[in-house]
This record gives sequence, C-alpha cells and structure tokens, in this order.
Amino acid sequence: MVLARVAGGGGDVLLAVDTAAEGVEVTAHQPLDVTATIGSVTLTAAGGEVIADGNDVARALGTARRQAVLAVAADSLGVASRALAMAVQWAGERHQFGRAIGSFQAVSHRCADMLVALEGARSQVLAAAEADLEESGYLSDLAAAAALDAGVIATEGALQIHGGIGFTWEHPIHLLLRRAQANAVLIGRADALRDRAAGELLVLSR
Repeated sequence: MVLARVAGGGGDVLLAVDTAAEGVEVTAHQPLDVTATIGSVTLTAAGGEVIADGNDVARALGTARRQAVLAVAADSLGVASRALAMAVQWAGERHQFGRAIGSFQAVSHRCADMLVALEGARSQVLAAAEADLEESGYLSDLAAAAALDAGVIATEGALQIHGGIGFTWEHPIHLLLRRAQANAVLIGRADALRDRAAGELLVLSR
C-alpha cells in the first residue's frame, strides 16, 4: 500500500502496488526482532491500482492505521502471555536454598505484577476490538499503549526470573524480549499513543 501525491496538485491517492512489479525494489534490513522481516521499498516509475482518492484517502488511512495498531497490540499481548507462562513455569522448576524460587516474594510478586499488566491490557484491547473505531479511534491507541507496556514488562520480568540462563543466546526468552521492544516502537511509543488519544478526546469534548 502506497500513499502518493498526484502531479500538478491533484491531491493524494492510495495505491496497491505489486512488490514483484517493474520499478519496485525491496531491500531487506537486519531487524531487532530476529523472528520478523523488515525492509525498505524504493519505487521508480512503478504502476499501481488506485484504492482510494479524494476524501476517501484520509478515511482509508485512518481505518488502516487503527487496524494495524490493534494488530500490533494483540501481538504484544501474545508475547506477554507467553513470557509470563515461561516465567511461572521456571519459578516452579528452579530451586534455590532448597525451595522453588517461586516461593520467594521477590519472584512471586514480580509474576503478579506481570499478570496485572497483561490482563489490564487484554481487557482494553478486547474492548477496542469490539468498539466502533470510526467514532472512538482513541480506544485503539490507549489499548495499544497498555499492550506495548505489558509486553515489555512481562518479557523483562521473565528474563530476570530466568536468571543467568535467560541471558544466553540459546534460551528463547530473548526472542520474546526483542519482539516486545520492536513492537514498542513500531507504531509509536506508548507515551506518544496516549498523547494522541488525549488530543482526540480533547477535540471530541469541545
């Protein structure tokens, strides 16, 4: 999907461009999240199909953005959920001083904080997914901010609970941490999303 400007001041149009078409060059880049692929796209006199023009462009972009924000938020929830499950399992298996480390308050309270962040974010994402985002788009931004924070909180907590083994390349927890950190900047940082939602609410309240 490409946003283009019509020559001669004809306004903006939204195009669907085939990545295999002539004039389209896709260059892969090394991502922070090694389980994902990212790249840059260079267009040189490439052709495309017009998806939206005129007043429809802003509406199409707004809808696409809100859906993308919720998709990334849902992905972050999955990352956080998996990280929490791994942390709880390890806390029950790993023993120190003759006891499972999960019996120590420092570990059990950390897991509880991760669960609270995860479930709070899950509720917001589910509510935003069921809402009419044409009228209340700020819900997707608020839900995503909570989900991004939950993803980072859970993966960082899981890494700490795993201790030394969690810092090794062979252990998969670093993959979850990378995904959470990449998501946290993919659609805008949590603070920026909250600021955007606050701005929209101020406009609606006038």
